[in-house]
Amino acid sequence: MANVWPSLYCCPKCLNLIHEKLDRFICQNCNELFPVTHGIANLDIVSSKERYEFDAMFDKSTYLSEEEKFRSINLANRILKLINIFDLDRKTILEIAAGRGELGYGLTQIFKNSNFYLTDHSRVSLEIFKNSSQDSDNNNFLNFSLQDVNSMAFVNQNFDFIFGHAALHHFLDFEKVISNCFKLLKPMGKLVYSEPFFPGYFLVIKIWIEIMEEESGRDYSPNHSKFQIDGEFGYLKFIIDNIVLRSRRDKKIFKTMTDKHLFIDSDFYRIATNLGAKLELYNYNSEEESLDFMNGMLNTYLITDSKFREKSMEKWSKIISLASNSFYGSFSHFKNIVLTKI
Repeated sequence: MANVWPSLYCCPKCLNLIHEKLDRFICQNCNELFPVTHGIANLDIVSSKERYEFDAMFDKSTYLSEEEKFRSINLANRILKLINIFDLDRKTILEIAAGRGELGYGLTQIFKNSNFYLTDHSRVSLEIFKNSSQDSDNNNFLNFSLQDVNSMAFVNQNFDFIFGHAALHHFLDFEKVISNCFKLLKPMGKLVYSEPFFPGYFLVIKIWIEIMEEESGRDYSPNHSKFQIDGEFGYLKFIIDNIVLRSRRDKKIFKTMTDKHLFIDSDFYRIATNLGAKLELYNYNSEEESLDFMNGMLNTYLITDSKFREKSMEKWSKIISLASNSFYGSFSHFKNIVLTKI
C-alpha cells in the first residue's frame, strides 16, 4: 500500500527534513546519505557496540512464532486497556527500542489506519519484526528504521503516542531519553512506558536471600563476599547480586550492566514536574497476577528446585495474608507509566 502520510524523518545530524530517493534518504542541508536496506532506513549515527550483541542473539530467527504473535497481541491489548486508550484509529505512533515486535507487533494488529515508526539499533531484530508484520490487514503504514535513542531522527510535535516496553531501564540516562521523546509528542500526546520497579523485586529477593541463608547456614552479602552456594542456587545468587546492584543506583556500576535501573514512583513524579507533564502510573498486572507474582518470578528465572519453589511460595503467601487488600499495587514489579503533554 502507498504511504499517504508525510514522512517524519529528519537528519539525525542537523535535524533538517530528509527525502527518500530510490534506496536512500538524502539530507539536502548537509548532503548526508542514509541507506535503506530491505525496507529499513539506517539513521543510526551512534552505532553502539550493544547493537551487535542483540544482532547475534537473534540471528538464527526470521519470524516471530505464532505463540509470540499471540502473546504480543495479548500484551498490547492489556496495556491499552489498563491505561484507558480506546481511540485506535488514524494515529501517528512511535515505538522506541521496538526489538522483534514483542509489543509493537500487537499494537500494529490493534490500531487501524495509523502511521507507525518502529525503531531499534538492532537490524536483525527489526528484520524479524518487519517479516512478521506482512500479515496485517489494518491499513496501517509501517516505517522501520535503525536509530539510537540519544540521536533520534524525527520532526518534533508529530506523534500521538510513543511506546517503550521494558526499554528505559536499559538506558543509563533514561531522563534524557524521556525528554527527547517528549519533544516529539503532539499536544495531549502520550508517552507510554512499561518498566521494572524496585519494591516488587526487592521483596522477592529478600525472600530468596532468607532461603539461601537457611540452606547454606551462612549470611548473605552481595558480590565480593565469601558467600558461595553451588548448583542452581549459584545461578540464583547471580540474579540476586544483579538486582541488589541495580537497587543501589550507582551510575558507575550501571555502565557495565545491560539491565540497569529499577525505578521508584518519585523518579517519574520529578520528571513530570520538570517537563510540565501529567503523570499517571498504572499496575502492569491484574490483582490475580500480582498475587501470583512469586510463581512468575520463579518461572522467569528458571528456578526448578522443588524445595526452593515451595519455600518461596510459602513465604510469599504469608506476606500476602498479612498485607491483605493493601498488597495489590503496593509492591508491583512492573508499572505502566503514562506522561501526557499538556
